Order: sequence, then structure tokens, then C-alpha cells
Amino acid sequence: MESIAITVKRQKERIDLMFEDREAVLVEAVFEEISERTGVIKRSIKLISQGKQCTMNDCKKRFIDCFKVKNAKVVVMMIDSDFTATNSNSSGQMALTEKRRTEAKEAMMIMKKSTDDLNNGDLSKKMKMKNNDDSSRSSTMMKMREKNWLLTGIVSQQNSQLENLPDLTALNNHDEESLSLFKVKVFDFDSNYVSKIPESLYTNTMMLNVTRISLSNNRIESVDFKAMFKNFKFLKHFDLSANKLRGELDIVGSDDDDDEKQSHAKFSTTTTTNVLLNLNLSKNYEITGITEQFFKHCPPLQILECESNQIKKIVDFAEHHNETITHISFAGNKRIKEIPESFANLRNLQSLVLDSNMISKTGIPQRVLDNCERLSELSLKNNAVTVEELRELDGWQKYNERRVSRADKILESKTILGEASFREGADAERYMRDF
Repeated sequence: MESIAITVKRQKERIDLMFEDREAVLVEAVFEEISERTGVIKRSIKLISQGKQCTMNDCKKRFIDCFKVKNAKVVVMMIDSDFTATNSNSSGQMALTEKRRTEAKEAMMIMKKSTDDLNNGDLSKKMKMKNNDDSSRSSTMMKMREKNWLLTGIVSQQNSQLENLPDLTALNNHDEESLSLFKVKVFDFDSNYVSKIPESLYTNTMMLNVTRISLSNNRIESVDFKAMFKNFKFLKHFDLSANKLRGELDIVGSDDDDDEKQSHAKFSTTTTTNVLLNLNLSKNYEITGITEQFFKHCPPLQILECESNQIKKIVDFAEHHNETITHISFAGNKRIKEIPESFANLRNLQSLVLDSNMISKTGIPQRVLDNCERLSELSLKNNAVTVEELRELDGWQKYNERRVSRADKILESKTILGEASFREGADAERYMRDF
């Protein structure tokens, strides 16, 4: 089940929504959430993105059928028309509409007064008023954002040039009871200038139930993975792509931690007390390796993405994640020469992407092709091995049967999925190194 993040822009306002199942969310559900957050009547809302629009006439449609969704994120513009009190269906909506009108009038009066003062005052007075106005506007926006955080549990502020993550314990103008009940579900600060994760974040009780942490496209140089994995037991998605992590990633644990992880290695997909983790470490560019100790102490992995780094060797981590991991990508590292033979024990592995490395025929264990009964995508573009050499491996026939079966299913579904769906293809007309 993949979630979808929807950013709704309405004039200067920005509304962040999150739905757990992107395939099931209807337009009606999105409009209800927007109406609840803004007080705008649903039938007056119109959403527009890339020349497409939807209204309540599309309420029974799936949201992803109305707009093109990339990377589980979509940004839409919201247009709504004010209704009179007679058109409102509730006193709450009437009050919100009247409140917006009053605030707009007050803002106009303040702006007019500021303009008059600027025309009559000296330069220092002008600058002081401007700074005060900017500070007041920023404070107001922050209060609105914090209110949304408390209501939804989605703590998000993307593309805001932030240098530091927020201190959740210092939320403004909220009573202690509200704060005591506040639990963060999503923590998303993509595309900012954050260079450090504060120590307080790892132990903050508000974060204990977080399921998604996204910090991609920042400047983070180090992460306390041990504290992160130990405290956030419900974490499903952890995105650290496009940061400044470097060197060999490691977790140094105590003997107690080792004992705990040894039992953790016996994890089964039928166990309900553990949460599978999707970990993205791609595009840090200076990560040179990940130790076996790291994999031993991290939660059971479902998806591991380590593309575009400088990793020289994939360590043997199959023992710790053999029942859970389904997708592995080390594409674009340019230095990896072989696939660990222990990958043959990854019972649920479906996709192994190793494009743009240095893998030759001798670096592909026969047992991986033969024993990984669910492996149907092996992508080895831009490596030393050729298709001709692959076909000489004893395990190739079994793997190829799975690969062809997967391709047939995609074609039977009549779904246009693009080139990536068949990128591991080893057909005769695509021979040499394009597979």
C-alpha cells in the first residue's frame, strides 16, 4: 500500500494532505478534507493541475485518475467562490466566511495605514515597519501551520529554505493538553537547507508513532541511525536521498542490542508486531559502503535504495533480511563487481537493480538466478557482462521463465508502464549490454 501526498495551493495558503492508500482515495475524500481545513463549501471547490481540473462532479472518481501523480506526490491549485449566508449549509461555514471577509478588510486597513506612514516617515521608520510587517506575517503563517500539524499529525514544510528542523516541544499558543495528545504521523521537510538532525528529535515522545520521515534534498551530513531505529518502532519510510552522508555507514551496538537483533533476524512476514522499512540512501554521492553491522541493527527492510553513491562492495546482509526484502537497488555506484552469493537466500526478492557498475559474468552467482524463486527483474545495464554470457549460466533458464511471465502479466493488464518495466530484458534484438 503506497501513500500519496497532496499539496493544495490557494492564493498564499498551502495545505498539505496525506492519504495512506493512493489507489483508493476518491476525489470526494480530498474535497471533504479541504473543506474541513478551510471552511469552503465542497461544491464551490475546483482543483487544477497541469491543465486538468476536477470538481465535485468527479466525486466518485479516484484522485489519481484525475491528475498525473509522480513519485506519490502531486501539487494542485485550488479555486473557490464565496457564497452568501443563504447558500451556506451550516452556521459554522457562515461564520468562517464572515471571518475571512473581516480579516481581509482589516488587512486592507493595515496596509493603507502602513502606506500612509511610509509616505510621511523617514527611511528608518519605513524599514522598521516593513520588518515588523514581515515578522507579523511570518508569525501568523507559522501559527496556522502549527494548527494544521496538531489537527492532522502531518508535520510538513517543504521548499522553505529552512536551516533547522522545528522544535515540536515549543509549539506556540497551544495548551498542554493538546500537546500531550499530539502524535506525529508524517515528518516531511524535503528540499530545505537542513544540515543536522537535533538529538532531541530522536527521543521526542511526539515522534514515537511516526510512520514516514522524509528529509531528501537537504544538507544532512550525519544521522544517529541507532537511536532512529531503536525509538521509532512504527517507521515505514525513511528517505535520506540527495544529502551529504559520506564514508561507510555503520551502527555500533551493545551486546544487548546484538541479542535483540539476533532474534530480530528471525522475523517472518506473518509477524504483525514488526514494521517493514523502506530505506532510501540514494544520491548522497560520497557513501563508500554500508557495514553488515548496520544491516544487523536496522529494522526488517522491504525496499533498499542505494543508487548513485560510491559503494565498492555489497556486504552480506541476507541473513538479517532474508524473509522481508523485495526490492534492492545499487545502480550507479560504478564500482560494484559482484552480487553476494548469499542473495540466493532472499526468499521474497523480486527486483535487483545494479545498472552502471562493473559486474562481469563471474560476479553473478548461479544460485541467485536459480534459487530466488520470486526474482523476475534483474537489471544489469552498463555492466561488463553481456546477454550472451548470461545465457550461459545454468540458472538463466529458471530466471528467464520468471522474467517472461512477469512481462506477460504486465502486457495482459494493458497498462502503459514505460521502459523501466522491461529494463532487464535480454531479448536477442537488444543483446550486448542493454538488459
